[in-house]
Amino acid sequence: MKKGDFVIIQFGHNDQKLKDSTKFTNPYTQYRANLERYVNETRAKGATPILMTSITRRNFNENGVLIDTHKEYPLVVRMVANDMKVPFVDMQLLTEQMEISAGPEKSKLLHLHFKAGENAYYDKDKADDTHLSKLGAETVAKLAVKDLKNQKTGLEKYIK
Repeated sequence: MKKGDFVIIQFGHNDQKLKDSTKFTNPYTQYRANLERYVNETRAKGATPILMTSITRRNFNENGVLIDTHKEYPLVVRMVANDMKVPFVDMQLLTEQMEISAGPEKSKLLHLHFKAGENAYYDKDKADDTHLSKLGAETVAKLAVKDLKNQKTGLEKYIK
């Protein structure tokens, strides 16, 4: 990292894993401290930090309502961005809107949902609501880029 670089800081999916002490961080203490440390280290090198929330998981209930799984973690990112005056992209909001717009069935296309033999990587059925398919990854990347273009960080001039 050097002066003039842009550093996009986004993590949190694994920090919430209460059943894994090697990954879990308390959102209001260690997770927040890590975000602040990364922002401070980035600024100390003369680079520009940009904070992002995690993307939402595809988690529809039986009534077709998308249920949040990240709890306090996105809120803490929003708080750090506000408190430290860091450019911010709310990927949780953008991807929630994406999932809801697609709906419970069509949103499966955005994730790793395959029947055995449909995809060369999976010889068994696959139903992964966290990780993205090629279509999902491209869609989410476009959402991020569109929002980054609207930021007044200087990064927008490098985005085509």
